[in-house]
Amino acid sequence: MKPVALDIQRTGSLGGTEVTMTFDENSIAHIMSVLTDLYSDSELAVIREYSTNAHDSHIEAGQTRPIEVTLPNAMNPYLVIKDYGVGMSKEDIVNTYSKYGASTKRETNDQSGTLGLGCKSALTYTSQFQVTAIKDGIKTIVNVSRNSDGSGVMELVSSKPTDEPNGVEISIPTNSRHDSLRAKAEKFFSYWHPGTVLLNGEEPSKIKGINLGDNMVLVEGLEEDIVVMGNVAYRVNSEHHIAAPASYWKHAGVVAWLPIGSVAFTPNREDLRYTELTKKVLFDQRVQFNKLFNEKIKAEIDACQTPAEGLSQYVKLQKRFGELKGFSVAKEWRGRSFAKLFQDTVYTRFDVNASRYQISQRTGITLDMIVNWVFISGRPDVEISSTHKAKIRQLLSDNGIRASHVVIFREGVDLGEWLDNSTMFTWEEVKAVQLSDTSSYRGGGLRGKQKFRLVGQCGEELVEELDETRPIYYATYKDFDYYNARRAFDLDVDQVVLLSANRHDKFVRDYPHALTVRAGIQKKRQEYLDNVPHHVLDSFTLDNTHVLKKLDATMVDDPELARQIELAKEEHPEWVTKYSAWGTPNGYKRPKSALRKYPLVPTGVLAPVGYKEHIYMYVNAVYNSKESK
Repeated sequence: MKPVALDIQRTGSLGGTEVTMTFDENSIAHIMSVLTDLYSDSELAVIREYSTNAHDSHIEAGQTRPIEVTLPNAMNPYLVIKDYGVGMSKEDIVNTYSKYGASTKRETNDQSGTLGLGCKSALTYTSQFQVTAIKDGIKTIVNVSRNSDGSGVMELVSSKPTDEPNGVEISIPTNSRHDSLRAKAEKFFSYWHPGTVLLNGEEPSKIKGINLGDNMVLVEGLEEDIVVMGNVAYRVNSEHHIAAPASYWKHAGVVAWLPIGSVAFTPNREDLRYTELTKKVLFDQRVQFNKLFNEKIKAEIDACQTPAEGLSQYVKLQKRFGELKGFSVAKEWRGRSFAKLFQDTVYTRFDVNASRYQISQRTGITLDMIVNWVFISGRPDVEISSTHKAKIRQLLSDNGIRASHVVIFREGVDLGEWLDNSTMFTWEEVKAVQLSDTSSYRGGGLRGKQKFRLVGQCGEELVEELDETRPIYYATYKDFDYYNARRAFDLDVDQVVLLSANRHDKFVRDYPHALTVRAGIQKKRQEYLDNVPHHVLDSFTLDNTHVLKKLDATMVDDPELARQIELAKEEHPEWVTKYSAWGTPNGYKRPKSALRKYPLVPTGVLAPVGYKEHIYMYVNAVYNSKESK
């Protein structure tokens, strides 16, 4: 890749003697060490640097087959990256590969390499690795290692004739954290074009999303924007975003593939450098995204067959992508605007599930209401009675509609063709509803046989009878506490009766054994506190369980630590919900972590516990040394 020009302008001079800065010959080893250790993520570095080098070699050779990457496993703990490109001779290795800063790719933007540092990157991960290079019938094997001063050294192991094709194979010994390396490799290669790489002999999974042209994808669930250049994915900071700044509410991000040389990057190739060129390219990508994204959204809306379907599709897409700055598509279907539909319309709003103030007069209907609410037209100039409300509820129930709000228009209001027929009714249809003998409705009297309103996690329902063989709980609308009631629901309290104030006294007379929700919650809590086993609480409150679960109690000599390992692995599904609701009794003392005695055992959230045999050796040595004193 051709080097990106720096945004530097030098003006004026103080007239003094100029001295060109250079390297201190006595510090070469130190500089080599610094350049080797550029990378904050050594695992990702070796995957990125050697695979992009391999791909560059294929481009130079005109090779169309994919490069091959083999990930380590328990039987073969090596990361192997192999290409079938131009290869390297012994002279290439000595004159270019061995030298920091040397690169053959600075005169072209067909290849991504330019810094002359990546081929040494494995030394930041391991102390030595092997290069097998074939060129023009000669196979050269080189062992690359690191000296104690941090510098690198290459040992030519062999050079002999072969009939194998040109190419280079990099073999890097790995540690035991194969899962981490695998995850990073799968993510890294997900941005590569199909047919360019095989991962363990298979095509890796590719990033998936909504295609916006050939080189841009909108990915739902991606919390940042990404640009890919030379097969390397770079995160875009929020200041220079493409789709939208990163935020708590961001649910989608853009991945854009750019030509090599489009943006500048840091020497370790882990981040972008926000030069004037980089910022201009990102701005252009933002403009392009806005154009392509809105064209895509408009096409989806216009593809709908009716105005109602088009409006509904707009609302769905707005909810899905509304936080993206590029969502500026016109509120229209096939050129017909719905931006100001019913903006000034006066209507009556019926809150189906409200206990008070169910009916209110409103002005202005939003697009979201049009899609999600139920509409009733043609009401004459009459007050909405309790009977009307009961009939509306039954009408919704009979049609399988679960809606919390109903819009009621007076006669003369034209709903038009923008509403879904399945959620539109007339006042005549409301009047025609025949209430059953067991119909009930909030805010008015009861028609026929009395019903009870039960509340639970899934909403409310009306029942004719209560099961007196099970506990019954009750509360008035005024006293009902949804937060505390939810705790009761979590504990399988499924008979919570919600009462109007005027029914309270009669209900208590009819059901003298019923408890208030508050009393029921207190009873449940006390039952839990009286019966929860001590070892269950210890298991739930134990520190460092993420580490303890990975250890074997039979391998440690410390009985306290062994016990806590066993506790961490215990499962108590019958107590989980109860513990979550009620916590621990007063006076309970949680166990102190036994690992506090072993400070060298890693206990962070992301603590590596792969070297368990070393942990056992350390723990047992410390414990036995203390016991022997």
